[in-house]
Amino acid sequence: MRVYVPSTLPLLAEALSTKSVALGSAVEVDDEIRLAEPEGDDEAHEYLAFLRAVDASAKLVSGLDLPLRRRVVIALEVAALTPDASWKSVAAVHVDEAPVDFSQREIDDDLLWFAPAEVAELLHSEGAPSTPDNPEVN
Repeated sequence: MRVYVPSTLPLLAEALSTKSVALGSAVEVDDEIRLAEPEGDDEAHEYLAFLRAVDASAKLVSGLDLPLRRRVVIALEVAALTPDASWKSVAAVHVDEAPVDFSQREIDDDLLWFAPAEVAELLHSEGAPSTPDNPEVN
């Protein structure tokens, strides 16, 4: 099952460093999402779950300094919702292209896509907290 975990750049760095992603705030396709889009297919339902995670990430980053104010969503493939999942379960990471200015009327929900092997370089380029030297943590 695909789940979407709202995050921040510092939390993403921590997940990469520990090779573990906390799933407590994970968003999955549930009955509420299916009812919101009754004619939707699996892809439409997953997109709605992703958007919920994007919104939750916005709340997480709103209190951060502007350079770190980028919404992050970690997409994972898991067998079941447990307290945490191995970094090996990460399918992709979605991140805003630039810090989010919440004073704008409309904020784009089109986040950039990164493979798990690209996350260390992303964090390094953004000056996020330290990460392992080895970007290949899978």
